Amino acid sequence: MMAACILWGCATMSNESGLSKSEKRTLVEKKVNEMLDNRHFKIEVDMMHPLNYPSKSLSTYFSMEIRNDSILSYLPYLGRAYQVPYGGGKALNFEAPIRQYQESFPKKHMRRIELSTDNGEDILFYSIEVFANGNSTIHVQSRNRQSISFDGEMKIDE
Repeated sequence: MMAACILWGCATMSNESGLSKSEKRTLVEKKVNEMLDNRHFKIEVDMMHPLNYPSKSLSTYFSMEIRNDSILSYLPYLGRAYQVPYGGGKALNFEAPIRQYQESFPKKHMRRIELSTDNGEDILFYSIEVFANGNSTIHVQSRNRQSISFDGEMKIDE
């Protein structure tokens, strides 16, 4: 009897909010969709995939954020640059208005966002895939640099 009480206590402590896994999954999906619908979300990246280089795990904080009609990009860049300002320029570290914004639903529980922006030095095209659990992929294509991709997770407000 004592062992059963201890096991039950441990099980309730691990499920601190009292929700089942399916309820948590539904709640996360609802929050992800709400943030995407409001065009106010942030994706924190932890892996980069340069075109001609091996993939690299990122140990420091990098992110891409959409705030209504603006993009805040703080992403690392590794790859070939064809035409950049002296000193390297802004690369993928900038804040700029979004020129075009389109959404599609190519798969169940996945949303693709395609947008373009001009950071003052280059025109950039972002393709962002966000899954129901918040996992995300960002693909950035530039006119003056090789393309690069990132993996990350959407930061969900508690």
